[in-house]
Amino acid sequence: MIKINLIKTAKIAAGPDASLDAFTSFDDTAVQKQGAIRLGLFMLGPILLFMLEGQIIPEKNAVLAKKQKVYNELVAKNQRAKTAVDEIKKFKEDQAKLQEQISTIEGLRKDRMREVKVLDVVQRDIPEKMWLLKMELRDGKLAIQGIAATDYELTTFMDSLSKSAYIKEVNLVRATEKAVEGQILKEFSISCVMEKQEKKVGGGI
Repeated sequence: MIKINLIKTAKIAAGPDASLDAFTSFDDTAVQKQGAIRLGLFMLGPILLFMLEGQIIPEKNAVLAKKQKVYNELVAKNQRAKTAVDEIKKFKEDQAKLQEQISTIEGLRKDRMREVKVLDVVQRDIPEKMWLLKMELRDGKLAIQGIAATDYELTTFMDSLSKSAYIKEVNLVRATEKAVEGQILKEFSISCVMEKQEKKVGGGI
């Protein structure tokens, strides 16, 4: 209001031309001030944003770094867990193979022990007047060929085999008379099956 009054006073005192120059000068000054204010307001936003970014970005970067660290730790942990799972799986596979080998060896050992015991039974229970010509163990079966002086020795021998805990299904396959050095003897062939599991039978091993 003070400036406007001054302009009007200058207009009256100096005439129309002087008044126009003064008004024009005033108008340019006002426009410049308004432009400066607008420019300042326009620049205020980027300045405030720059200042805000200067505070927020480091914080965000710190949070991001922490999260990245946690992520890296989780990835490493998962990798270790995967490695552990793979190792456990391989261990179980190796353990299963080893157990299978042990079972196979144990089965073979039991078979050999059973064969030894069967041979021991045959050797122990063979009558005095009996001679073995051939004995074969194959696939859990026992075949015996021999000569006996009489039917009594042959029957006694078969009874002894039948009572053993390691032999079953004792069968006389063949029995024929054979002259040997002027004597009539019994030539025989017996088949047996070796028992897989030992059983307790009275009179047997």
